[in-house]
Amino acid sequence: MKRLFIAVAASLLAMASFAQSTPQEFMQKAKARTGYGDYQGAIADLSKAISMEATYVPAYVERGIVRQQSGDQKGALVDFDMAIAIDPSYVRALNARGTLLMEMDKIDEAIADFDNAIKQMPTYGNAFLNRGKAKLKKGDKDGACIDFENAALYGKQKALDLKKKSCY
Repeated sequence: MKRLFIAVAASLLAMASFAQSTPQEFMQKAKARTGYGDYQGAIADLSKAISMEATYVPAYVERGIVRQQSGDQKGALVDFDMAIAIDPSYVRALNARGTLLMEMDKIDEAIADFDNAIKQMPTYGNAFLNRGKAKLKKGDKDGACIDFENAALYGKQKALDLKKKSCY
C-alpha cells in the first residue's frame, strides 16, 4: 500500500511539474539533453513545447536541428518548413534549413534560403558564412570569398580561415 501511495504521489508531482512548465522551460531542458547527446529526450521535450504552443517557432527550429544532428534529415526538413511557414522572416530557421539543404546537395535551394536570411537581416554573419560555403560547393569561388569577408565583418571569425584556405 505504501508503494502504491509513493507511485501515485510521484505521478501527481510529475503531472504538476508538467502543468507548470512553459514551452521555454522545455526548450531549455532540450538544449541540456542535446548537450549530453540525448537526442530522443530533447526531441520529446521540444515536442512538448510545441504541443503547448503550436506557433512557438524556436522549438520547431531547435527540434529540426536535433533531428538533423541525429541523422533524421526528413524530419528536420519538416520542422524547418513548419517554422518558416509560421514566420517566413525567422532568419535562424532560414539559415538552418539552408544548412540542411546544403547537406542534402540542394545547393541552389540552400543559397536561396541564405539569400532570404540576409535580406531579412543584412548583418547575419551565419548566413553569409553558410552562403559562402554553398557558393564554394557550387564553384563560385569569387562569391564565396566575398561572403566569407562579410561573415567575418559580422562576427564570424572562422570565416577568415575559410577565406585564407579557399581564396588565395
